[in-house]
Amino acid sequence: ILQPGASLTNRGTLQVSGGLYGAAGSINNIQAGLAVGSIEMNGDCSTSQPLAGNVFVNNLVKDFKVSNDVTISSVNGEQLNIEGTLSFGAVPGKTLFTGDNVNLKSTANATANVANMTGHSISGKVTVERYVNTGLPADGRHPKSWQFLATPAKNQSVFQSWQESGATPAGFGTIITGTGSGFDITTAQPSMKFFDPTIGAAGDWTGISNTGNGIADQRGYMVFVRGDRTVNTSSAPANPTTLRIKGDLFQPNDAPPVTTVLAGKIAAVGNPYASAIDLVYMKDNGLFVNLNNDVTVWDPLLYGSYGLGGYQTLSAANNYEPTAGSTATAYYPAGVPSPTIQSGQAFFVRSSGPAGSISFTEACKVNSNRLVN
Repeated sequence: ILQPGASLTNRGTLQVSGGLYGAAGSINNIQAGLAVGSIEMNGDCSTSQPLAGNVFVNNLVKDFKVSNDVTISSVNGEQLNIEGTLSFGAVPGKTLFTGDNVNLKSTANATANVANMTGHSISGKVTVERYVNTGLPADGRHPKSWQFLATPAKNQSVFQSWQESGATPAGFGTIITGTGSGFDITTAQPSMKFFDPTIGAAGDWTGISNTGNGIADQRGYMVFVRGDRTVNTSSAPANPTTLRIKGDLFQPNDAPPVTTVLAGKIAAVGNPYASAIDLVYMKDNGLFVNLNNDVTVWDPLLYGSYGLGGYQTLSAANNYEPTAGSTATAYYPAGVPSPTIQSGQAFFVRSSGPAGSISFTEACKVNSNRLVN
């Protein structure tokens, strides 16, 4: 209990064995604008430990470890914002009850992640963010570009998530255009599309037709990001934005997501986790079946055909370095292995001949954090 007027500055890991009570902002986990203080809820009791996130300055913690059942307040304004890793302790069977009020934050510096959850569970919705570094090159950002994105939470529609339910909060969401229902602007060419391998000999992109449909899709999406939702004309300058989805996370008790890859074809795959995944682990543990093990990612720093990004192929034979002939960028430097797919990132795989598949397990997760958008 922090008495009225008391405060605590946390620069390490604060272990809490009971309830944690104090006025809003009683505990400061922030230094130089970044979360550096972490919390472990490690009570040895038969009841869930309660926590209102606003006991922390900006409701923010770095890492949050669940070593006992924990219940986050569902009250508006008392959400828990995590900037580092959400993890579980060694004792199995623990549950985080989110109160639909936990946010996995994403900034230019870091994107929060959920560690291996084997033996544990999350009950309730989680908001998963993905920062997109769109803006003016003079500020070290890339121009408006396509982004190849995954959807690491379910139960929301496109409109509710990336369109921010039609609102224009500064720094969030983006304008979605196309032909059909729910678009911000009607255009002949879609700004949000998915890859269909059954179209023609090589497959092709298909625009979504209704933003009221559920956003969760194992194939991921190619989305043209202009900036946040205030960037609503072609002449408006780009600015940074954060795309967010609120819903249930994929968990160990769910059926493992599997994407089938047609014989001799490519398939788009979205990382299903709010975590980076390790391509080397997947290759070495049989999660690539009848695939050539290389992956192709989208790099918004490449100029491409129209200055809107381009593809980088990462070679399994070379620890997922960009293949010879690829253009080096700050996101994918030449000669540097890039064996991880980030939270919110989609990618392509290719059949090695016969029909194949790619699947995921909790053990795929890795604590890696890179800016790729």
